[in-house]
Amino acid sequence: MSYTYCDSTFFSQELESLIRKLHSFVGNAITRNRYIVFGGGSTQVLGEAAYALSLQNASSQSPTRVVASIPYYTFYKYQVEYFNSEKFKFEGDAYTCRNRSDGSADVILFVTAPNNHDGRLNKAILDGPNVKTIYDLSDYWPHFTRFWLRQMKISWWAVIKDETVFNRMVTHMQINSMGVSKDAQLRAFKLLKAVLEEGTGIFNFTYRKMKIR
Repeated sequence: MSYTYCDSTFFSQELESLIRKLHSFVGNAITRNRYIVFGGGSTQVLGEAAYALSLQNASSQSPTRVVASIPYYTFYKYQVEYFNSEKFKFEGDAYTCRNRSDGSADVILFVTAPNNHDGRLNKAILDGPNVKTIYDLSDYWPHFTRFWLRQMKISWWAVIKDETVFNRMVTHMQINSMGVSKDAQLRAFKLLKAVLEEGTGIFNFTYRKMKIR
């Protein structure tokens, strides 16, 4: 199977429509007037988001600082270091940025809710015109916090507000991996369709299972 569809895009419009319906049904994300990006895993999508946001720092003389609240997902750090880009640099604990005097520096903040280390629903602890926030809500589904699993084991996605960031992420994904294969998107479509047809049954089942673990 090829990677592109008849409209020359890398994403299934049917799957995108189903994802929007799922979020509307569950109530854990606003997708209206937003863009959907698929990926081969949450790590890939999060890395692309950080890369795309770092390009908005084109006029700065120093790289964008990438931070997260401790404990954080270690691949936030690994990916930034692997890119080894002049555009962004991982600097660890987000709290260190609150005490810095150079408040004009560009920052990308990862916010994980719930955090996969301790289950906390983290919130953004930095704000301002130079702070760009990426919300990692991979586990914000009913199996864990009454909001079901987004991962599907075959495909992940991100909901993007800004069209420029969306286009940068799409370009990066096309060059990096040509997107997600059609067969993976088809499997995701069939699974999500079954979930929506089932209603709340699968949500209640997974929540009960997680509760007794």
